[in-house]
Amino acid sequence: MMVCGMTHATMFFRKSQTANKPKVFTGMWNAEQNQHVTSMSDFPKGSHVFGITTSPLGDIMVGAGNPQTGEGTVSIRQANGSWNSIVLPDETAWLSQFVRLDDGSYVASGMTLIGRAAILKSDVTAQNWKSIDMDLHSYCQINSLIQLPNGELLASTGKMITQGKTKPILLRSKDQGVSWEIEEVKLPITQFHTFHMDGDRLYAGTCGDHSPVLYTSDDFGVTWNTLPQLPSYKTYKTIALQPIMVGGEKRILAVMWGYKIDIADRVVRLYVTDSEGKAWNELPPVLDSHFLFSFYVAPDSTFYAGSEKGMFLRSKDSGASWEKLARFPTNIGAYAIHQHNGQIWLGKDFVEPDFTSLWTVNS
Repeated sequence: MMVCGMTHATMFFRKSQTANKPKVFTGMWNAEQNQHVTSMSDFPKGSHVFGITTSPLGDIMVGAGNPQTGEGTVSIRQANGSWNSIVLPDETAWLSQFVRLDDGSYVASGMTLIGRAAILKSDVTAQNWKSIDMDLHSYCQINSLIQLPNGELLASTGKMITQGKTKPILLRSKDQGVSWEIEEVKLPITQFHTFHMDGDRLYAGTCGDHSPVLYTSDDFGVTWNTLPQLPSYKTYKTIALQPIMVGGEKRILAVMWGYKIDIADRVVRLYVTDSEGKAWNELPPVLDSHFLFSFYVAPDSTFYAGSEKGMFLRSKDSGASWEKLARFPTNIGAYAIHQHNGQIWLGKDFVEPDFTSLWTVNS
């Protein structure tokens, strides 16, 4: 059984072993990347960026983690462009998912320094963070956290069974993240990896072994409906699952990563349902990508993808073709992609001595 949600953890701790090795960047690389993306050189150095959201001040707020110290932070951009960074408690390595509640406070999720689930709450200023009153030691990194239309919070994780094996778990809060109920999921999956709400319908992308099974729910995750069967994989992970508009019709997009035969046969595949929603049509390859760390569909239907080989990619034709906006000198194209006031932000890994981990796409 495949462990999901541990890509960030692997990269995080790997970087902590090699962070003292400086990287040399060539002028040719700088000329290429500066055409389409701009570095936020004033962002605090030293941390990988895993999550981006809107701050209490109306600008952006960033969840990051320092690979050398294991220290997680939330950094809030100030009106003058400077950053206010808050150190997270309880050995929280980073926060990648944020929900802003109706009262202005936040609930956020991610991972602890030892690779376990982390859920924290803050006040309306996002200056004061506190772990929820719940023992999460037996659960791995939170993969997805959303607020449902009925006000409940839903988080996806996996309960550690043995080394390399988990079983799917949902954590549900009915009181704004103060307390959480544990729900065991009896489905043929390892975990839910991604959630997306469309009206009252919840789309749930999964990860696991063999034939991928993807789901929707019309009662906020109490019962599940299966989507059409996808081609078989040895192991797989759903990077994104959500409805999109194609030619004026609503279709479902599934972004999949996995091994077809063995570890040397890694593939990234995009599928869109047909007009009847009964079968999947495979889209062209995402250039030469064999792994995606992030995927984002903008309100104007533009696709953005953070790939391996340091590639940050864009498609303006619903995945029919792709362009390379940047190729960074590290393997991570982007961990996090977020749009704020029409501006696309991307967060990635930090590289010594001074290579920033926060960037924007040039308009």
